[in-house]
Amino acid sequence: MPKLVVKNFINIREAEIDMDKTLVVFIGATASGKSVLAKLLYFFHELIRDFRQYIKQINAYPPEHLKSDSPDLSTVFRAQISYKFREFFGDASELALITDNDDAIKPFEIIYHWTTDSTITLTLDAEKTLQIQLPTVMDEVETLCYALQEKLRQFEKKQQAGGVSNPDSAADPPTKADVSSADGDQESK
Repeated sequence: MPKLVVKNFINIREAEIDMDKTLVVFIGATASGKSVLAKLLYFFHELIRDFRQYIKQINAYPPEHLKSDSPDLSTVFRAQISYKFREFFGDASELALITDNDDAIKPFEIIYHWTTDSTITLTLDAEKTLQIQLPTVMDEVETLCYALQEKLRQFEKKQQAGGVSNPDSAADPPTKADVSSADGDQESK
């Protein structure tokens, strides 16, 4: 249920796009923000793709290549968001800001709901710095990835020490045929 909420960004005062639809059509006057909205949707689509690829990369590395001093996932992803944001929209501090009737500058807020409980929020603070809030699920994913890698590391140590001779046979659960033949043996006794 992807959803994009935009407030006070470039020439968009407020917009909400529900991406549950098969087709989304933007209709409006010239310079009303259609291209900006399409660019934002593509921007977040690319971020999610990058996030998935990074997780695959983490899990593809052999455990001995892991570095305990490597940056955490949220730091890496924040840097990626900042880089992509500059690539797509330019420096956040140089964006034209929307003002209200009293000429007070209204900071922008962009919220992308990837799922109901995974939200990425981009805002501009008083110093015109891009602020990035990431979903807590990222920390959970990172913890799971590193826990898996640690288990793999421990398994390799046991295997090298001779504790596990055939990792495939030790890890395979019984098949349905194994279970049904065992049941048949018990019934005949």
